[in-house]
Amino acid sequence: MQRLAAVLWCATLALATGAAPGEVVWTSAVRDARSGNCCTIAAGKVPGAVAVAGYTKGVETTGWDVIQVETAASASPADAGYAAGLLEGSSTQARIYAASQNFAATFFKGTNRSVANDCVLSFVDAQWAWLQEQARVPCSQRANATECRYWDNVLASVEQARGVYDGYVAAAPAGQHLSWQEVYQLANGGDLEDLLRAFPDSECHQARQLAGERGPLWKRALALARGASPPEWRALRGPDMPESVRRGMSCSGFVRLVPEAPRAERGLLGAPRGSAGHAGSAGFTGPAGFAGSAGFAGSAAAEVLTGHTTFNDYQFMLRVFKVYTMRLPGARAETTSFSARPGDLHSKDDWYALTSNLTVIETSLTVFDRAIYKALRPGTVPCWIRVSVANRLAGTAEEWAGVFAAHASGTHNNDWIATDYNAALRGDAASVSWRVNEMPGLLVSWDATPALRADGILYSVNIPNDTRIFRLSGYNRTGFNFTEDPRARIFRRDGPGVRSQWDLRQLMISNNYKTDPISAGHPCNAISARCDLPPSGGAKHSPYAFGGIDAKVIGVANLTAPGGPVATVQSSPTHETQPVFDFAQWDNVPQAGMPQRWPFAFQVISPDREAGRLLD
Repeated sequence: MQRLAAVLWCATLALATGAAPGEVVWTSAVRDARSGNCCTIAAGKVPGAVAVAGYTKGVETTGWDVIQVETAASASPADAGYAAGLLEGSSTQARIYAASQNFAATFFKGTNRSVANDCVLSFVDAQWAWLQEQARVPCSQRANATECRYWDNVLASVEQARGVYDGYVAAAPAGQHLSWQEVYQLANGGDLEDLLRAFPDSECHQARQLAGERGPLWKRALALARGASPPEWRALRGPDMPESVRRGMSCSGFVRLVPEAPRAERGLLGAPRGSAGHAGSAGFTGPAGFAGSAGFAGSAAAEVLTGHTTFNDYQFMLRVFKVYTMRLPGARAETTSFSARPGDLHSKDDWYALTSNLTVIETSLTVFDRAIYKALRPGTVPCWIRVSVANRLAGTAEEWAGVFAAHASGTHNNDWIATDYNAALRGDAASVSWRVNEMPGLLVSWDATPALRADGILYSVNIPNDTRIFRLSGYNRTGFNFTEDPRARIFRRDGPGVRSQWDLRQLMISNNYKTDPISAGHPCNAISARCDLPPSGGAKHSPYAFGGIDAKVIGVANLTAPGGPVATVQSSPTHETQPVFDFAQWDNVPQAGMPQRWPFAFQVISPDREAGRLLD
């Protein structure tokens, strides 16, 4: 996989691992002095570099590491992607290694493997080969400029993944070698979750035993996929819902149009307007006549707010907040800010803030009817690349939905909401928010602006909002309901009261399961679940280490800040009204690289706009 001629990694690694928490360590990717090829790694910010990266360790003190990567406008898509990945892989090597240990201990528990079974690898390898072939076709052979820009951006992501691996290998000390598959599965993790369900070990074993069968292993295995039987459907919903199913109901997403400016706007961390350092979402005055949360179609919004809380197993709380500035062909958003994990090149944590003034969120959807996995094909673009490309190329929510739909893979299937803050502030009656639902073999997108304008809110709670996706996936046979889900009811009750970033922050970390009648004593039934806690009031629940592990919020002023999006984010299970999570009570849970206690507060993360001033 390696293409770097030489890597000055010893000094880089010493700087990165020896840096104090909060100290930014800068590295540069520079062309080889003799060949001019990309790239080697040098410490510090080097004039004329292909890319620079600033890495700050902070998981132990704030819950977040932070990495900012910026590439030169003169770099080709391949070189820009590779250089960005190379710096990230070398800078975050220790975190990637820890994340890989937690990943393998979770997904391959009870096996002697650190990667997926042969059927999954057969599919992933075939998809990777197809991506390489398609992305390297010269623009002169493309149908048009739009197709050329699309595949240039796919190529940048492909090369970024290769760069991460090469950077990791260059920086890894003895005893921490990882294979390409061990590193790539961190970036491909969301897609891999569906592939692991499509190709379970038992069916993969059967596929290997099919004597005389021809064709790739993944194709033989898919032929064995079956749907769930009626008794299994009935067991999925209700208080006895299996833990494995509830783990799939992960994440709470929310968008709010505020019809008039709040009287006393709060800042990023709740400081009153005018306080020192305030950079909140104040200063927007709504038009006369705004009253309440509904019925303002065609009127300009005073504020737009996007929030998201990721649910996950607590072994995946090793987090890196990432800011990528990549000046690629056709990019409408040069900078993408998002919450992520080591080795992950997109937001598996489902929240993006873009300099096109779009936000993008999603909550995961479950394939209950495994028979539809028969539609999977490797000649597709995995979700992690499609979202990265759509984020860069789209200038509107509608464009985002269109770009994302191209070459849909049917893996990492989600309910997406893309929101165009420009359109909301103009008062556009259409295309403020677009929604996308995906399943194997079917992707549906539509303009969600009428619902947003009518109610003032949109929410996402891991249940399809499209009836075709709802039926195809099997949700219609499980008892799940988009409007009656406890989190949906809480959003409809509390969402219209959100008028500022402060309000949204409180909503996204809310969990009052002991007193909220909607939660009914169940700690999972909240905007930020705490499934590790005991039930209350006679509710049935066996605690397990899973729940809301973060909160991310952003309003107009912070999305449109001159230096790039300013994110307000928290990394920890909610502890506003519940006990601080402590791994001491869960010593059987993988926790490599993570602190024991998680009392972390909200942090404000903004780009360093001086980062790339030496480039070009």
